[in-house]
Amino acid sequence: MPQLLELRLGGNLLRSGWERLAGLGRLALLEMPCWHSHEDRNLPDQLPAVLSRLTALRRLDCAFNIAVRGGWQHLPTGLTSLDIYRTGWLQQLPPVLGRMPNLASLEIGWWRQLATGPGTLACLPTTLTQLMLADCNLRAVPPDLARLTGLQSLSLGSNPFSRSNEVMAGGWEHLPGGRLTHLPLSTSKLPRLPAELARCTALCSLDLGRCTLQRQEGWQALAALGRLTRLNLQAVGLACLPNSLSVLPVIPGRPGCVKQPTGPCQRCWRLGSPGSPAAHTPRPCSLRAGAAAGGRWNPHSPAQVNLLGKVAVAGLPHALSGLTDLAGF
Repeated sequence: MPQLLELRLGGNLLRSGWERLAGLGRLALLEMPCWHSHEDRNLPDQLPAVLSRLTALRRLDCAFNIAVRGGWQHLPTGLTSLDIYRTGWLQQLPPVLGRMPNLASLEIGWWRQLATGPGTLACLPTTLTQLMLADCNLRAVPPDLARLTGLQSLSLGSNPFSRSNEVMAGGWEHLPGGRLTHLPLSTSKLPRLPAELARCTALCSLDLGRCTLQRQEGWQALAALGRLTRLNLQAVGLACLPNSLSVLPVIPGRPGCVKQPTGPCQRCWRLGSPGSPAAHTPRPCSLRAGAAAGGRWNPHSPAQVNLLGKVAVAGLPHALSGLTDLAGF
C-alpha cells in the first residue's frame, strides 16, 4: 500500500515485521505506542532501523516503549512532531534531536533519570513550539530552556522543583517567557508560587492543579499576567482567594470573559479541595448575590460561579462582585 499516509499501530506488542514498512514512501504519520509490563522481556530494545527510510514521516508516536534502549539514530530527521513519553530510561537526550530542523513538538515525559544540568538539553532545536518535560524528576528548571524562545507550550507537571518542603529550587528565571502561552505545572511540588511567572506576560493558561504549595506566597505574580484566561487552582490548599485575582485585567470585549479558540467564551477559575474526588469531578454550585455567608457580592450584579469541590475560603474578594457575565463551566 504505497499510497498510505497514516498508520496507527497502538496497543500491539510487535516483535518483528518492521521491515515491511519500507515500501510506505508517502507515510506521514506513524503511531506505534506500546503499553506492556516491565516483566515482558521479549520485546525489542531497539527502535526499528526501517524508520530512517521513512523520509516523508512528519509525526511519530512511539510512547510507552519502555523496553527501548537504543536505535535512536534511526529516527527520521524530517519530523515535526515526536512523542517518546516513557520510552527508554535514558540519562541524556538522543543527539539525533539536534538534527531535526523542523521539529515543533516534543514529548519526553517520565524520563526520571534525565540529567538537566547546563548543556544537557542543548541538542533541543530552537524550532520547538511545544515541549513536555513532565514527571522527569526535575529539581530545577533546566537552564537550556532559556534558548527555546519560540516555545508556546511548556509542560513541567509532576516534578519536585524543591530541595525540601520549605526551600524553592532555582532556575525559574530560565523560563522562555516571551511567547509562552500555556504552562501546565499540575501535581508539582512547589513550596510557593514562583515570582518569575510575572515574566511570562503572554501566558493564557496556567495549570497549578494539585500542586503542593507549602506557603501561600508569590500570588502577586498573577497580577502581571494580563492575558491569562484559564487558571486551574484545584486542590492547592487555599484558605482564601489571593488578592491578585482582583487585578487581572478584563480582556476587551464582553466584561469578564474572553473568546477562546474552542469552547465557550469564559474566564476560567478552577478550585478544589486537597485529596478530594471533587478535585477531579466537577460539582456545580451556583452562588448568586448574597448567597454565600461571609462572601461579598454586589446584589445588583448576580454572577454564577462553578466551584469544583469544597473550598475552604475565609472570604471572597470584592472583585467577584463585578463578574456579571461569568458563566458556569
